Amino acid sequence: MIRRPPRSTLSSSSAASDVYKRQTKLRELSTSQELHNQASGTVGGLSNDLNHITEMLERTKDEINEREAKISDNSPLMQIKDAVVKVRTEIKQMSLRIGVLQHTVLHYNLRMTREKKENRTKYSADAEDGEPEDDDDHEFSFRL
Repeated sequence: MIRRPPRSTLSSSSAASDVYKRQTKLRELSTSQELHNQASGTVGGLSNDLNHITEMLERTKDEINEREAKISDNSPLMQIKDAVVKVRTEIKQMSLRIGVLQHTVLHYNLRMTREKKENRTKYSADAEDGEPEDDDDHEFSFRL
């Protein structure tokens, strides 16, 4: 004897109804599986997009952090300030040297002028004695 599952009713039309119900359920299941597969594919694509965007976000954050570090780094500014102080010190030293040289040249010119005057008076006295006057006066002049 073949055992059959119990039916809700004993009529033969009820057996056809059960087969139809099973087929409908199988169609719904296959449709649900197709929707699930499509949704899984969409979720996979969106997950890839999310990973790509996350990588771009991390790179952008790193770039921003590097720029912030460069902006907040004041060591180049300090180096510039030190260089300006050094240049100002050198300018003061050069001004002092120029002043000393001008002073030296001025004293040299004064001495040469005195010697020239002494020589002229000496030569004019000698010229009165009959000696020729020397016209080759060598004067040193220096200007800064």
